[in-house]
Amino acid sequence: MKPEQRGVRLSVRDRGRGGAAERPGGHGLRNMRRRAETLGAALTIASDPEGTTVTLDLPRRLP
Repeated sequence: MKPEQRGVRLSVRDRGRGGAAERPGGHGLRNMRRRAETLGAALTIASDPEGTTVTLDLPRRLP
């Protein structure tokens, strides 16, 4: 998503151990991605040993 298309950015970070990843049989992250896509939003999940950051870039206009 281009910056001029972005409406609101929501970012949540924790200081856990990281390790957020899609797992066989799991639906959490997959559902988050599907819901973001339905809204025309961009979802980014970054996870490392210092924690996890989930960022959602919502478009200026929702469908």
